[in-house]
Amino acid sequence: MKHYILTLLCALLCLSCSDKDETTILPDPPAPPTPPAHCERTVLIYCVAQNDLGISTWRSDSTEIARGAQYMSEDDCLLVYVDKAQLPRIYLFTSQIKGQLVYQYPDDYYSTNPEQLGSVIEYMVQHYPANEYGLVCWSHSDGWIPSSNTNYTMSPMSFGIDVGPTGNMNTNLDANGKVGSQMNINEMAAAIENTGIHFRYIFFDSCLMQCIETCYDLRHATDYVIGSPMPIPYDGAYYTNMVRKGLFSDSIEHIVDTYYEDVTTMRSTYDDYGLVISSVKTDGLEELADAVKNALANVDWENNYPDMQSVDAYYRYLYSYFYRPHYYDLKSSIKHLCAEADYETVCKVLDKVVTNYKATSRFWVGPYNSDYATINTELCCGISMFVPQAAYNRNESLCDFGNHNENFKLTEWAQAIGKNEPN
Repeated sequence: MKHYILTLLCALLCLSCSDKDETTILPDPPAPPTPPAHCERTVLIYCVAQNDLGISTWRSDSTEIARGAQYMSEDDCLLVYVDKAQLPRIYLFTSQIKGQLVYQYPDDYYSTNPEQLGSVIEYMVQHYPANEYGLVCWSHSDGWIPSSNTNYTMSPMSFGIDVGPTGNMNTNLDANGKVGSQMNINEMAAAIENTGIHFRYIFFDSCLMQCIETCYDLRHATDYVIGSPMPIPYDGAYYTNMVRKGLFSDSIEHIVDTYYEDVTTMRSTYDDYGLVISSVKTDGLEELADAVKNALANVDWENNYPDMQSVDAYYRYLYSYFYRPHYYDLKSSIKHLCAEADYETVCKVLDKVVTNYKATSRFWVGPYNSDYATINTELCCGISMFVPQAAYNRNESLCDFGNHNENFKLTEWAQAIGKNEPN
């Protein structure tokens, strides 16, 4: 389009010169359409693409968003904050505007700094106020485990990786040899709450984020948490359909339906990768914590680490994966660890908390092309849960995140279920 406009202008200029008409004045370009003064819903896609995802994936997603914007209501706005190789900037999409640059930051801020997230949310509310808001978090992520690097002045409970201008996570290491900074989920929750904005939903288009520890941290920041407990496909959501059918739908569950339908039908993009995804209603999480606490009351997993080999898991505990922990399914874990009556009580609460759950029985977990995991979809709920293991003690020195058993005790979820006592 830019080339077309330049060609048109050149043609007009040549025409005026050949006619020697010095009074000919080219018309000013039309002013871009303006968004409504007050929106029904404003959605912010917070895209931390200053990592290897930004090399190609962001480019295709921005095109998908532009295609999907035509289906938006006139009363809706979509903002995309993107931190790639250039300075961080914000783009506006509406039914009439297909990606207008509305603000560019003067400096290269660390987008994994919770303060930066908070400032972008405040910008959204100030300039594009709405009756309700949605937040999409787009990047790499590690679920609930603490960040291995929160040094926001240099250049995976953590979201995003901001590594430096080239977006290369193998070369842009800080002075301590660590990959770029990441945002702890409890700090994310605090940053959101400090803005005074309560989101209708927070949708994580990133790996491993649908864990109960993360959901519980965010219970005061949003009505719903939507995400996957597994490593999602590299391409992430197909945003043309997500904008059209998910992000602005009155039914939050449509985000889950859209993502699942695309991954399982768009073979040219996703092949047979597979997907597990769910939506969690946060106002039932404290009731769930009470039920899980009662169910685990007689489970001594501190002194007798349970054998979890038969329990459905969404991720592999491997050195090549930086020794991130197992991400066991919550429902399967409770059935394995607890009495049947306690399990049934937890399931009754889960039925209220998990408002939508979609899963393929087989999905890729890597690291090799043939490495797939399988789950019993009937016995799973689409939310992962941490369970202590002896291996986390043995491999503490090899793990960038430290000792997972000890890190877990620092979470609000561990406190809520009575499993935060130090050794």
